[in-house]
Amino acid sequence: MNDLVIIGGGPTALRALAELEAVLAASSPPVPRRRPRIVLLEPTVPGAGAVWDPTQPEHLILNANAGIVDLRCPSIPLNYREFSDDTRSFPPRASVGSYLAWCFERLRTSPHWELVHLARRASAVMPREGAFDVRLDSSVAIQGREVLLATGHAPHTQPNHVALSSVSSHRLTDPVVVKGASLTAFDVVADLTQGRGGRFLRAKDGSLAYVPGGSEPRLITLWSRSGQTMLPKPRYSTTREAAAVRGESAALRSLPTPDLAWWAALRRAAQAAAASHSISIDADTLDRVWDASPSPPGDVGVETSDRWAHDLNRAEGRVDADARWWWGRAWACGYQDIVAGLDRQPRSRETWERFGQRAALLERWAFGPPADTIERLLALRRAGLLTCHRSPSQPNPSALTIDAVTPGPGVMREPRAWAPASPPAVASAQQELWSQLLATGQVMVRPGERGVLTRPDGRCVPENGGTTPVLCALGRPTEDPTLGHDSLQRAFRPEFKNWATGWSQRLRSTYDIHQGAVT
Repeated sequence: MNDLVIIGGGPTALRALAELEAVLAASSPPVPRRRPRIVLLEPTVPGAGAVWDPTQPEHLILNANAGIVDLRCPSIPLNYREFSDDTRSFPPRASVGSYLAWCFERLRTSPHWELVHLARRASAVMPREGAFDVRLDSSVAIQGREVLLATGHAPHTQPNHVALSSVSSHRLTDPVVVKGASLTAFDVVADLTQGRGGRFLRAKDGSLAYVPGGSEPRLITLWSRSGQTMLPKPRYSTTREAAAVRGESAALRSLPTPDLAWWAALRRAAQAAAASHSISIDADTLDRVWDASPSPPGDVGVETSDRWAHDLNRAEGRVDADARWWWGRAWACGYQDIVAGLDRQPRSRETWERFGQRAALLERWAFGPPADTIERLLALRRAGLLTCHRSPSQPNPSALTIDAVTPGPGVMREPRAWAPASPPAVASAQQELWSQLLATGQVMVRPGERGVLTRPDGRCVPENGGTTPVLCALGRPTEDPTLGHDSLQRAFRPEFKNWATGWSQRLRSTYDIHQGAVT
C-alpha cells in the first residue's frame, strides 16, 4: 500500500513535496523507521511537466519574474537564479524547466521518504476500504492511503511549439490566423518568427526592428472576440507604487463580497497608485472602462499598435492618467489582499458574475507579458507581418488557424450553473479524471465557480458537503473558491504548508514511529 499518490507532477507537486520535506525534517524524530512510500504520476518530465518541458524552444520565455522561482528545502539547496547563474528577469522557460526537473531528482533521493515516479496518467480515483484505487487504465490500478490532486493544464491543450517553429511545413509562408490574443498567442507568434530564424535588432534611434528569417508567414493575424490587449509589465521600480496600493487594498481583507463597497476600495487603491506618480485620476474616469463599448468588428491593428506604443511608454515610467493602467497596477500590487479577502467566501450571483467579468479584464491589465514581448509585437506590426482582428468569427477562413486559447483554471470549462440544485456539468470537465470525480460526488464545485472547493489544508469537500480527509487538491484545480494559483509562486498560498502539516500528522497517527508498525 502506498502512503500517498500524487496525481500530476509539475511545479504544484514540487511545491507540495518541498513543504512536506521541510515539515518532516523539522519534526522529532524527523524520519520514521519505516519511510513512507509516495508515488507520483506524471506522463511527461517529473517536476517540469508539459508546460516547463526543458526541451522546448529557447525563444519561449518566463512571463513572471524569475525571482519567484524558489523551491529550497532540505534536499534543494538552491533557488533558480543560484542554480542557473542567470540574472535575466524573464529567462527561457526551458531553463526554468531544467531547474524544476533537477529539483525533482533532488527530492527523489530525500531520506524522508521513498519517492517513485510513474510516467502514467490517472483516469479515475475510487474509494476502497479507507484508501483509494487509482486507476491508470482499464486494467491497472495502484492503491494509496491518500491522494493529492495536483493536475495542471489538460493534456493536448497547448500548441505544439516545436512543430510551429519548424521550417519544414508545406504551407510555410502562407498567412496564419492565431486564435487568441494572450500569452499563449504571443508564444505562437514567437514560434512563427524567432523560431523560424527571424531576429530582432536595436536600431541607432533605440527602436526595435525585425529582420525576417525568410520562413515566417506573410501575415500573422491575432484574432480574438474582445479585441482587448494585454498590458506589459512595468520596467520601472514599483516599490513606492506598491506601498501606496497596499495602504488602500488592505481594507479588502475584511470585505468578503465583491459588492460596490469592495470595488470602491479597489478604486481607491488605483487612485493611490496614480498619486504615487503625482497623477490625479477621478472615480468617474476609472469607472468608465467597465462600460466602454468595444471597437467595431474588423481589423484593429492600428488601434492595437497605438495602444502598445503608449503602454511601452507607461512601462518605462512615462505614465499618464490611463484608467486601464492604474486599475492593472492596483490589481497587481493589491492582489495578495484581494485573494485573502475572497478566500472560500460564499458567492452571490450578482456580485460574483460582475467580479468574473471585471477580473477577466484586470488579469489582462495586471499580469501581461514582459515589455520586451510587446516591443517585439510592435516591431512585427511595423514590418507588416502582424495585425489584429476583433470578430466572433474567423477573419480568414482559408488561412491556417492555430488555436492559442488556453482553457482557464479550475476543473470545468464553464462555471457551474446557478440554478437551484443543478448538478455539476460532468461533460464540462477538462479531464477524464475530473469527470469521474464529479460524477461520483467525491469533489464539489459550487454554483458560479469552475474549481473544486477545498478546506484550508487542501482536503476536498465532497458534493454532499461532508469532509473527505484523505482526498486533497492543491493549485490550479481549486481556482475560483480560492484565487492566485501561479504554479511557481510558492509563498502565495498557505494551503501547501497546511497540507504538508496535516499529512505529516496523519502519517504519525497511522504509524508507530518507533516500531515502524501500523497502529
